[in-house]
Amino acid sequence: MAEKREHSSASDSHSCSSKLVCPVSIVSLLICTAALVRVEIVNQRVHSVEDLLAKGRQIQELVKVSTDAPSYKHSKRVESAGELDNKVTKEGRDATEAPPRVQLAPGTTYVKSGQKVTLPKCHVTGFPAPVITWRKLPGSLPKNRTVQDGGVLTVGDAEKHDIGAYVCNAKNYLGEASAVTSLVVWSVPKFNTKPPEMVYKMTGDELSLSCSATGDPPPTVSWKRSKGAWEEERMKVHGGSLNISSLTESDSGIYICEAKVPYSTIEARTELVVVEAPFLTATSSCAMVQLTDTSGIIRPSQSSQYSNNMDCFWSFSSNAMVEIVFFRFDTESNYDHVYVYNGGSPSSPLIGRFNGSSIPAPITSSSNKLYVRFTSDGSNVNGGFVALYHGLY
Repeated sequence: MAEKREHSSASDSHSCSSKLVCPVSIVSLLICTAALVRVEIVNQRVHSVEDLLAKGRQIQELVKVSTDAPSYKHSKRVESAGELDNKVTKEGRDATEAPPRVQLAPGTTYVKSGQKVTLPKCHVTGFPAPVITWRKLPGSLPKNRTVQDGGVLTVGDAEKHDIGAYVCNAKNYLGEASAVTSLVVWSVPKFNTKPPEMVYKMTGDELSLSCSATGDPPPTVSWKRSKGAWEEERMKVHGGSLNISSLTESDSGIYICEAKVPYSTIEARTELVVVEAPFLTATSSCAMVQLTDTSGIIRPSQSSQYSNNMDCFWSFSSNAMVEIVFFRFDTESNYDHVYVYNGGSPSSPLIGRFNGSSIPAPITSSSNKLYVRFTSDGSNVNGGFVALYHGLY
């Protein structure tokens, strides 16, 4: 075996007095004999282990094993050539030392409460093989519910307390490295406040629908329309509530409240029906008092009794059906009559003719018009009648 000797200063008691270059794998053995000898085993296979072992028989103590890039670092006593042979053949590996490096997807990983979840795999490189550990920030790993298999961490029966950052740490004697991934445990949201299933409104009105929900994490509440245009100027969502101003008939339709967390959404639907705002016009040749835009009181006379030979009418027209309700009724039987027609004139179908003192039942038109006529003869007069008219919406 070729040998190359280098002399060092006698004052440096830790330097080697000679250097022996041997064709073995990447290892350096700093050994001490009577005179310090440095044996470098270069990046080649061993051609003559016997020469190396012969040198080893002179070894009193193996002080240090190290190089810039060999495979191990020890400080042990070598008792025999056989032990040295074991070190050379088993520990002298054809590999390059390196500190740990960690690759880990940061997430976020989402899991439903109560289910099992496996975090992204922690990919680790380095030599010697790094030791891999996991920890949770803040807090600690859930007891009895986590399984660590190298770079893989599994959490069972996930719960709210498992939410947080999980750190994968890799360490060998050259250093350590770590990376972080995050976990969120979610639960299906639940409605606190749900809007009604059906809402009726009139044109020009305003609509306000409330919707709220809870969950973990807190759900995002939003509104959408199943069909039709969403008019940003009139349709506003604030704090989970939908507000629509100046309603029109075209606003009729289905509106949906959504409560959403990652991987789960719940819905509540409301059907909005917008009808034309009520109006009712009334004309009369007799006494009438208008109460509202769509209601009023009719009677044959403002006095306590009607007159002889009367023939007067009330005509009603609306965008809805018209109803008339009698509160008082007193006419001369068989002579003085009230006629009610299902339409806008006395030629419309007759609903009924009434006289005497019995109060008629409420009468409702089947269309948007109603006509009432009163006649009296020239004989007796009575108190007449009082009735309320109004539109049905």
